[in-house]
Amino acid sequence: MIKCIAFDLDGTLVNSLEDLADASNHTLKDLGFPVHDVNEYRYFVGSGVSKLFERALPEGHKDEATVAEARKIFEEYYSHCYCNRTIPYELVAELLDELKDAHYRLAVVTNKPDAFAKNILKTLFPCIEFDFVQGASDELPKKPDPFLLKQCMEELHMKPEDCIYCGDSDVDVAFAHNAGIPAAGAAWGFRGMDELEAAGADYIINYPNELLTLLDILN
Repeated sequence: MIKCIAFDLDGTLVNSLEDLADASNHTLKDLGFPVHDVNEYRYFVGSGVSKLFERALPEGHKDEATVAEARKIFEEYYSHCYCNRTIPYELVAELLDELKDAHYRLAVVTNKPDAFAKNILKTLFPCIEFDFVQGASDELPKKPDPFLLKQCMEELHMKPEDCIYCGDSDVDVAFAHNAGIPAAGAAWGFRGMDELEAAGADYIINYPNELLTLLDILN
């Protein structure tokens, strides 16, 4: 029986693409490099800030020192713009309310830096009390390593069979499977249905409220 739903953040609960692209392109301009179209960032984000710039920087400039400099510029700029145009996806707030009313435990486990993740959740979902929130830090392994999801289950006293993870990318599917739990693919997010199917998502949902129907079936 599913008792706990863990979510990815960017591309699953919130559409943050424009703010991420804005901060990334600001960083690239500052370093004197070409920028990218907003939609290209759908495939750059999802694996942490360092990996974002390993993908966004031009060939020949993906060395560790340049990535570190880009990350520093990005995080300073993003700290002032992370909620300029970031909004919850339609029906997500209602979904979270219904899940809470049904006494599910709610978690967010993301590769977004931890402070940004927590601030976004407090800003955009002020009435939702999440039971566990953990973003990326330099001290902890990032998705798809299962460490953070296992930590979540341990802190909430959940077994793998009690949980499901909902995210929009192949990284999220691998993350769930590496932790021994099913993956529900959020087809409304950054990556879309084809990637989720190819990654082997156990379930694919087209709209957030379809998760309620899936949970009724599973339980």
